[in-house]
Amino acid sequence: MQVVHCITGLTPDGAQRMLLRLAEQLQRRGVRNHVVSLGRREPFAEMFEERGIEVFSLGMGQGLSFLQFLRGLQALRKIIRTLNPDILQGWMYHANFALSLVRPTITPQLPIVWNIRRGLDDYSDRKFLTRAMIRTNARMSYGVSRVIYCTEESRVQHEEYGFDASGSVVVGNGFDAQKFRPRPEARAAVRSKLSLDSDTTLIGNVGRYDSAKGKNYLLDAFAMVHQRNPKTHLVLVGRGMTPDNSQLRVRVQEIGLSSAVTLYGEVGAMEEMYPAFDVMCSSSVNEGFPNVIAEAMLSGVACVATDVGNTRRLLDGIGIVVAARSVKSLADGLGAMCERGPEARGEAGRYGRERISRLYSLEGIGHQYAKLYSSLVGRGEKEAFFAQKATI
Repeated sequence: MQVVHCITGLTPDGAQRMLLRLAEQLQRRGVRNHVVSLGRREPFAEMFEERGIEVFSLGMGQGLSFLQFLRGLQALRKIIRTLNPDILQGWMYHANFALSLVRPTITPQLPIVWNIRRGLDDYSDRKFLTRAMIRTNARMSYGVSRVIYCTEESRVQHEEYGFDASGSVVVGNGFDAQKFRPRPEARAAVRSKLSLDSDTTLIGNVGRYDSAKGKNYLLDAFAMVHQRNPKTHLVLVGRGMTPDNSQLRVRVQEIGLSSAVTLYGEVGAMEEMYPAFDVMCSSSVNEGFPNVIAEAMLSGVACVATDVGNTRRLLDGIGIVVAARSVKSLADGLGAMCERGPEARGEAGRYGRERISRLYSLEGIGHQYAKLYSSLVGRGEKEAFFAQKATI
């Protein structure tokens, strides 16, 4: 079986990392994977190629003329025709749209699957063109073989908005419990880099600089927490989370937190960063499946997060879930988790690791995708696929 995955871009964000993990799992099951990025080539493409997954980049960035857009679609059509796949898999709205446009010009019967990666909590905050693309996806969804949502919450939101419900499937994200695990040595190593005392409570936040991630709510909430408990420190990790980001740097200075907040930037090996946190905080105003929460839980870290996407489902009974866009609620949640102390937070971390390991294994998610794909191809293809899988 052969699958062409089309994705909006290959920056190293949640959807892209999930695609990489999934493609690896599918490769092991005998499924050949190719990835087409609508955007320009990004360094993250090398991660796919190192694993034997071919990557094409179309360079369809923002500001394209209509003629350039048509040329991009022609390039996508040519790639698909050449590869002759059994399944087309779209990732995110723009890629879903592009695949659905070119599919009728290739083989109208070719199965096409969409992947919706986030919720609609911040729909009104999105750019006009993004909202228009979501509306277009809703209308086009009636011609799609299946729509995969990464959370039940996202499925409900999109179907209420007008997406076809007849082919909906919910498949969560999968994680490597051997890669993300407690590492006792990480705490001392990161504190040494940050020049922090061992009794300082380190709060971590991981995610790119984006309005959907609610960084301003987090900073205001942390200011309240730090005022109550000066032995706290916040580290912001992710793309754009550096002193070079003047908006962020000035914001930190304005609320008087320059000595209590570290703008750390991107980290290549997050599995070595999460275990250093005493508390992981997600302040997002919109999510689908928050990978950073699941990865932190696997790493044995207690979590505080806003109630978006399936966050409550992940943390129920283990972490603290607070209202989104509420500085006070976030501050109260962070303060309460800091006050619990190392023993109670450690217990929450152990329960969290067990939950993610049990419910969201990479192998289980890979099996669900493979089963879905095989159900969509012809009978002969199914038999060949399962015969090949049996030999692995």
